[in-house]
Amino acid sequence: MKYLVAFTLLTASNAFAQVCKSSLVYQTYNSCASLDNGLKTSDAKVVVPAGTPQVATTQGGHNLDDECEKIRKVYDRNDDANHMAFRGHLVDKKELPKVEHRSDIGNMVLSVDYRYSCTVEIQQIPYAEGPAKACGVDTSKWLKAEAGTDPGSIGGEVRCLSCDDIKDASRALSCIADSMKQIVKPKAVDLDEKDLAAVQKTVDELIRYQRVYKAFALPEANQLAEISEKLEALKAQPK
Repeated sequence: MKYLVAFTLLTASNAFAQVCKSSLVYQTYNSCASLDNGLKTSDAKVVVPAGTPQVATTQGGHNLDDECEKIRKVYDRNDDANHMAFRGHLVDKKELPKVEHRSDIGNMVLSVDYRYSCTVEIQQIPYAEGPAKACGVDTSKWLKAEAGTDPGSIGGEVRCLSCDDIKDASRALSCIADSMKQIVKPKAVDLDEKDLAAVQKTVDELIRYQRVYKAFALPEANQLAEISEKLEALKAQPK
């Protein structure tokens, strides 16, 4: 019996884990200067010219490229407030003569310093302009993509209209209520009968889930019933 109950609960949870069957709705990202868009390297300018070479001293014969890269990276930083990045740019590097430390008695080599000369300038590079998540979304409109569209190909905040991709019942109810308020009831996008039917299907699954597991408190149960009534009224409206 224990295993049967566990299987039933798992099956109920998986009802909300399927791939979105209805249209995807989304709001596009606003455009701004953002690091998410990369750097506008064509507008890079030197703000600190290459000065006196810095010397890296190591023991053990470390690699020239690695040691100069450590020095260069020290100057890398991002200034989000001013939409600028600062990057160290290596303009010269070379190995210097090794320095051997010998004992006073017997002139034995005790240690060797490996030395590298690294010359760095600092460049200022503006963030590139374009749509990005960091810029926020255009809240003035919703757009619709057909079922099966890869969410990763959409440049914006994407939601499954019918919310059937949500595993948790309480989150699914919250998503449905939000969709009704923002998208479905005001018809913020061009919905068809298939869209409304997909939303209704998720609502029906939530109602069954609530009846079997008493997953929601009374106010939530009432909310589900109210949403179902509004959907029926919408579907009954003249085309």
